[in-house]
Amino acid sequence: MSNSTTGFFGLKPVRYVDGRDYTGATITCYVSASYAAALYIGDAVMISNETDDADALGRYLSIEAATITDGGQILGVVTSFVDSRLENTNLVKSSGGVEALAKVCLAQDVVFQIKGAGGGTVTAATFLGMNARMVAGTDSAITGLSGDGLDEGSGAAPSADASNPLVILGISDLPNNTLGDYAIWDVIINTPQLFNLGGATAVGRHLGVATA
Repeated sequence: MSNSTTGFFGLKPVRYVDGRDYTGATITCYVSASYAAALYIGDAVMISNETDDADALGRYLSIEAATITDGGQILGVVTSFVDSRLENTNLVKSSGGVEALAKVCLAQDVVFQIKGAGGGTVTAATFLGMNARMVAGTDSAITGLSGDGLDEGSGAAPSADASNPLVILGISDLPNNTLGDYAIWDVIINTPQLFNLGGATAVGRHLGVATA
């Protein structure tokens, strides 16, 4: 049975690399009204360096969408939103130009699931241990889920290039999920922003993933 070509959700935290279950740990981050783009659940985000995006109260890191292609650093992944003024916890996305708070699962040591975006290159288990990029898809204003997927070759197939933001661990153990295009993959973040800010090497390089 071939994998479904629909049902994208961005990145979803599922467990830690040591096997512990992920139980919902997040930090709160600030989304400025000056930030014009919408954010969605499952989006990878990074720390914003724009001064007009900063939290005026100095409580939270300000975030924006991360670069999901080559060289992108990732602070973490959005799991939910709160309207910072009304404390509305039912937001499914952060509208561009509207202040909000985002709950973010930090990238370090977390295994995420992500759906492959196709590309016709998944013919064997050769992707395992490789570094991968993501591709932007169609986000859902109804579910609030990100449309981002793993680049299976539509732009650049997974490779030994350690500047790519993901490391592929294997396909996820899910019903009807088979090795091939549009599979759901288990990945870790290869370029966690907090590690890199602190001068440490990225998680994927600790695993010995080759640098091109």
